[in-house]
Amino acid sequence: MEQQDHVNALSDVFMTFLRAMEMTVNKRVEEKLAARVEEEMEARVEELAARVEERLAAKRKEYTTSPLSSPMASCHSMHLEQTSALPDWGIIETDTAPHPLEQSPPFMKFQTFGDTDDCMTDSDEEKKTLSKDRSCTNGLIAPEMDGSSGRSSDPEHTSPDCSPRDVAETLTMVHFAPVYDHQSCYEYPNGDVVETIELLPSDEVRRAMSTGWACLTLQSWSGAVELDDEVAVESIDGVMKPNNETFKVMLKNDIRTHKLVKKGLLEEVKIARRLCFGVYRCPHCTYSDRPRIPQNGKKNSDTAPLPPKSKCFTHKCELVWHRCTASMVSLFYHGRLKAEVHHIGIHNHEKPPPLRADVISKRAFDQRVVAAPERTPGKLTIGNGLQGPAGDLHEAYHHVGRIARERHKLLGKTKTTATMASFLGLEKTLGIEFFGSSSFRAKDGHITLQTRFMRETLAERQSCLQSDSVHGMIKDPQYGADIYVSFTSGYCAALERSIPLVVTILFVNRAIQSHSFVPPAKKDRFKDLTLKLLEPQDQNSFMTTVEDLLQHFPKVKSWLNWYLNDQRGPLIFPALCMTDCSRLARDTNSQESIGAEFKKLIPIGNIHESIQGIVSLLRRYQKRDELKKRGQKTVYRTPKTPSYLNKKSSNYLNDGRAPTPDAPDIKTYRELFSKEPDSIGKFLEPALL
Repeated sequence: MEQQDHVNALSDVFMTFLRAMEMTVNKRVEEKLAARVEEEMEARVEELAARVEERLAAKRKEYTTSPLSSPMASCHSMHLEQTSALPDWGIIETDTAPHPLEQSPPFMKFQTFGDTDDCMTDSDEEKKTLSKDRSCTNGLIAPEMDGSSGRSSDPEHTSPDCSPRDVAETLTMVHFAPVYDHQSCYEYPNGDVVETIELLPSDEVRRAMSTGWACLTLQSWSGAVELDDEVAVESIDGVMKPNNETFKVMLKNDIRTHKLVKKGLLEEVKIARRLCFGVYRCPHCTYSDRPRIPQNGKKNSDTAPLPPKSKCFTHKCELVWHRCTASMVSLFYHGRLKAEVHHIGIHNHEKPPPLRADVISKRAFDQRVVAAPERTPGKLTIGNGLQGPAGDLHEAYHHVGRIARERHKLLGKTKTTATMASFLGLEKTLGIEFFGSSSFRAKDGHITLQTRFMRETLAERQSCLQSDSVHGMIKDPQYGADIYVSFTSGYCAALERSIPLVVTILFVNRAIQSHSFVPPAKKDRFKDLTLKLLEPQDQNSFMTTVEDLLQHFPKVKSWLNWYLNDQRGPLIFPALCMTDCSRLARDTNSQESIGAEFKKLIPIGNIHESIQGIVSLLRRYQKRDELKKRGQKTVYRTPKTPSYLNKKSSNYLNDGRAPTPDAPDIKTYRELFSKEPDSIGKFLEPALL
């Protein structure tokens, strides 16, 4: 028993010794591993610190040579300090792979956390608490850096005795605040600059005074200044404002009331003071949107934009407003056709999506549209061999809807002036006046062509007039798909034929082709009712047909009323005609031949080419009339007299017998049946014997 107790005691001592030895070995192993890890970490941190120093040195060198190193940039360092509104661009990792933000803007600003005292703190929460207002710099990293030297602008936040381990701790959270080096131009002014642009009379004032930045208009004025005099603009508390004394003079000499304006001593100037409204942007990527400008309420520097309607396409998150403090004053001189922008401040944010193209791009776009008005918005976006896509002119023209809107607006504004100018130019070229009347409104679009010879012949006409429309002579998408040419003709005694007396080009849309007026399922019914109106009938039946037509198709009321006009209706519908129709022609062969002649001789083209061909053909009729009146023949044979002016020749009557010398010469039914019965018998009696 005693021996067993002795063995157990020795066993306990041995186990205690083994546990002590194990603890000693583990402790030594941990110490060696910790020392090895520390050495490896220090080596990697030193390598990382060298990389950071090289990168910052390169960025400082590039930044000192950029326009931002000018005194203007140092005067506006407040734009470089707005890091709270900027999102986290990324985190620098301690690896050898290049960081994806190495292609970022030239100057990167860092916010760092960590210090020598808190590098050995075990608690992360305590570390963040201690390092909230402290930072570590070793000539490499600073919380706020001067734009020209890259040194810390706060001498209290420096610790030159920081170890590489401290540098590693500071790189755990890094915020990148890029400075955007926007080159100043009239569309996007940047810095303390004055941008000027010369304008044309066709340029829009609103487009000339606006810029690509999203701006809030604080105030706008219109006044008068002396010719060749500039408006004084000065900076007050960092905000561009026109000189108050200059404004008093301008408001006193208002352009609308000043008497010297009529003598040309003053010119009108329009002025607007604006603040940049910044940009909406995604906190995780480069997605941005244009701020929504409030329309109501008082506007000042504290005005905030309306909430954005869009979200980030990639992250589906709400956009953050990035404020900008740049300001500008826009001026437009009406007399000199010149616009100026007096700008101050740096735009440290992305360019917002463009709302409209600038003046120069708009001019190039207008030239393309006017040169080829038949090109649709889709074709303008694609381009052709000579001209590239419209999007190459400006980013705003990647929007197909904007292209269609500006094209429609341009063609609608220049259609009348361009057509009138072309007509006047054609009249001058051909040496003949032919233009009658025109209208480019939707309800009565037309162009009337009538020469002096046509008016004189119309006054001396000896027959009724006939009208017919020809479709397919003109193909011009600028003026619509349905273009009809109507010829109203009459008989010319000198030429002994029917000639056109009035030519009208009609820009119309058939009612049956409009599904909103005539549903496709009721087209046949509509056609039957309209053709029934052209049949000879009494007025009661005619009005019944009209009521039936309006009952089935109520939207064609205005269209039908145009034809039922008191002066127009009797010329179209036989039921409304109250005059004698005995002089009407038996057919419309002459009218149809005129339409066929014009369609055969004039090639299909746009409206200007077709008008030139029609006028040339009308001029030929006039020349032939002049030659005929001088005795010169223009045809080999004399044309036949119209059949409705001659008495119809009678047909030969054959009695069925062979002709004999004694047989009576019976030629016509008229001669036979116009005789009295007794005389006929006496006349036939010798032949019957």
